[in-house]
Amino acid sequence: MTMNKFKLTISIFTILALLTTGINNVSAGEATGTIGNGGEGAVGTPDVPTGLTASAASTSQIEVSWSAVSGVTGYELYKDDVLLTTTSDTAYSDTGLAVSTTYSYKIKSYLASVKSEFSSSVSATTEAEPAPAPAPTPNPPSGGGGGGGGTYIPPTPTSVSSNNTPLTISSTQTGTVDYSFTDSSSAEIVVPTGAVSSDTTFSATQGSLDSDNTPLETTGAFMIGDKVFNITAVNTNGTAVTSFAQDLALTFTIPDLPEDTTDLAIYYFNETTNEWILVPGASFDTATKTTSFTVNHLTKFAVFQIEGTLASLETSTTTDEPVDEGAEEETIEGQVLGTKITSDDVDNFIETERELLTTLDSKLTKRLAGQILLQVEDHGEAWYVDSVSQQRYYLADGASAYEALRKFGLGITNADLAKIPVGIEERFEDVDTDEDGLADRLEEGLGTDINKTDTDGDGVSDYEEVINQATNPLGTGKIYYNTSLINRLSGRILLQVESRGEAWYVNPTDGRRYYMKDGDAAYQIMRFLSLGITNENIRKIDIGEL
Repeated sequence: MTMNKFKLTISIFTILALLTTGINNVSAGEATGTIGNGGEGAVGTPDVPTGLTASAASTSQIEVSWSAVSGVTGYELYKDDVLLTTTSDTAYSDTGLAVSTTYSYKIKSYLASVKSEFSSSVSATTEAEPAPAPAPTPNPPSGGGGGGGGTYIPPTPTSVSSNNTPLTISSTQTGTVDYSFTDSSSAEIVVPTGAVSSDTTFSATQGSLDSDNTPLETTGAFMIGDKVFNITAVNTNGTAVTSFAQDLALTFTIPDLPEDTTDLAIYYFNETTNEWILVPGASFDTATKTTSFTVNHLTKFAVFQIEGTLASLETSTTTDEPVDEGAEEETIEGQVLGTKITSDDVDNFIETERELLTTLDSKLTKRLAGQILLQVEDHGEAWYVDSVSQQRYYLADGASAYEALRKFGLGITNADLAKIPVGIEERFEDVDTDEDGLADRLEEGLGTDINKTDTDGDGVSDYEEVINQATNPLGTGKIYYNTSLINRLSGRILLQVESRGEAWYVNPTDGRRYYMKDGDAAYQIMRFLSLGITNENIRKIDIGEL
C-alpha cells in the first residue's frame, strides 16, 4: 500500500512538470488565434483591411494597394470620402487625376451585405509636370589650333517620335506620334518624308459623339469603343493642316473591338457636309484589338458597325452643300416625342413591349447605359436605360419623365458636382433675361444672377467662366474637372443633397451635366439629348418597373 501511494505521487508530479514545460514552450504564434465570423456559415463583421498604401505613378495616376482580408466578398475603396470603386482585388489604379494634386484614400471590406469599419486614411500627390530639359552645350568641332571656331550645329535627325505629346515634323523627316488614353485605347500616326511642306505639329485627342455628329438611327450604325479619335496638325502659324502630299498611316487600339469584325468599318467626319465617310482599305486585328488604315487628310475618326458597310452615314445636320452660317436653322425631323400613348394606356404599352422582348444583349445594354432612347420606327416613345439595373424604363412625357428620372437620383455634394462640366444645348427653348448665353433655368441651377451677365463682377461673363474658362462665376478660384468622376457618373441623375435637391443629367455622349429643373426641362433633355433606336435593337434591352 505504501508503494502504491508513492507511485501515485510520482505520477502527479510528472504530469505537472510536463504540463509546465509544455505551456512554457508554446510559441507566441501558436498561442494566438483569430476570432472569426462565428461558426460554420455564420456572418459577422469582417476585419478592417490593413496595409493600405497610395503612391503616385505619374502626373495623372495613383496606385493604391492593401493587404487581403481572408473570407470577405470584396472591398469598397473611397477617395476624398466618395466611393471610388468596389473590387475583389487588392490593388487599384486611379487614373485621370489632376497634376500635383493630393488625394486621400480609405477602404473597408464587406462580407455579403455586412461591411467593416474604415481603415486609416492614406494620401498621395500626383507628380508635377517635368521641368524642360536644359539645352545641350554646343561642342565645337575638334581640330588643330589657329582660326576661330563657330557654334556647332548638330545635324537634323531624319526620324523623330513622341509619346503622349505633340510632335513637330519637317518636310525632310519621318515621324511617329503615339498617344495612349485612359480607357486603354491608343492612336499612332506615322508621317512619311515629304508629307508636309514645312514644320507641322501633330497631336491626338479623344472625344465623344455629340448631337451634331451622331449618325442617324436609320443608318443602323453602332459605334465601337464609344470614343472619337481627333487627329490634328497645325503649321508654325497655328493654322490647321488637313491635307498632305503623302498618305499618313494611322493605327487605333480599341479594347472593345469585337471578335467578329463583319460589317466593321473606319469612318472619317466630313466637316463640310456633316456626315461620316467610309475609309476604304482599313484592316482589323482582333488579336491586338487594332485597326490600321491610310489617309491623306486629318479630322475625326471612329469605328462603326453597319450592316452592308455604307459609304456614308448621315447625321441630323448633314447637308449636300456647305453650311450657310446665316441661314435659318431648319427643324430637325424625327426628334419630336410621340404622343400616341395616353396615361390610361401606359401599362398596356409597357406590357406589350415586354412581350416583344427578344434575346437580351448585355453588350448592347452596357453600351447604351445612361442613354435616353427614342423608338424612331414608331412614334418616338422614350426610354431611359439605367446603368445600375441594366434595364430600360418608359418615359411617357416630360412631367412623368421628371418624376421617374429623379427616382434614379444619386446624391452628390456641391464640391463633387463642380468637377463635372456644365452642358449647353442651343436648341433648348428657354428665356435668357441677361442675354449672357446661359438660360435662366440653368442660371437658377448654377446660382448665378439671371439679371447680370457677370454675377461676381470680376469683368468676365458668367457664360465665359462656366463654359470656356472653368472658373467660379460666384467668386474666385479655378474649377478642376475630374475625368474619372465624370466617367463613373456618366448617364446618372445627380441630386444636390447640400442644396435643394436640384437634379442634373450627366449626358454620356459629351460628359457634361444638364440641369433638369422640371418636367419641361426633362422633356427637352428627352428631345434633344436622346438617341434614336430601331425596334429590333431596343427589344434586346430588358424592361424594368418603376
